[in-house]
Amino acid sequence: MIKTITKALLLGLTMSILTNTYASTDNPTDTPTDTDSPQTDSIVLGAGCFWGAEKRYQSIAGVITAISGYADGKNIEPTYKAITQPQNKYNPDNYAEVVKVVFDPKKVSLHHIIKNYFEGHDPTQLNRQGNDIGTQYRSTILYHSDAQKKIAEMLAQAYQQRLTKAGLALPKSIIRII
Repeated sequence: MIKTITKALLLGLTMSILTNTYASTDNPTDTPTDTDSPQTDSIVLGAGCFWGAEKRYQSIAGVITAISGYADGKNIEPTYKAITQPQNKYNPDNYAEVVKVVFDPKKVSLHHIIKNYFEGHDPTQLNRQGNDIGTQYRSTILYHSDAQKKIAEMLAQAYQQRLTKAGLALPKSIIRII
C-alpha cells in the first residue's frame, strides 16, 4: 500500500501524507503497521491548523490515532519551513495542514467523523481559520474510496443547505481523492 515515502520535519514529528503515501518515525522501517489492517479505515482531513484538529479527532471514541502532516500539494518541499515561506502563503500548489484519522469502523462511523469535521471548524473561510491565514490552512477532505467520497459529498451537501440559508458557501474543491 505504501508507494513512496517522503519524510518531513514537523516541529519534532517526522512524517508526511502525500497522495497515497505515509511515513512516520514511529515506523522507521516503513512497513505496514496495525493502522493499515483490514479492521481499520482512515481518511485525511484538513481543517486549518492541524494541532487542534488532531486533538479533537483523537477524542472521538473509536478513533485509533490522529496524526498531523501535510497533503494535497506539489512542487514544494512538504516541510513546515517551506510551506510557511511568504511566497507560499497564497500559492495554490502549497500543501495543506491535515490530519490522518485512523479509526475502527465497528466503533465509529465515517459519517460521525466527517460530521465532527464540519462542526469543528469553519470551512467557508477560504484558505484560513481565524487568524491562521494561507493556503496551508484550507479546508479539505481527502478520500481514498468511492464509499468515502459518497459519504463526504452527502454531508457536504447537507451542510451546504444550512450555509445557503446563512448566505455562505463551501469552497468548490473541498472534497478530493488522495
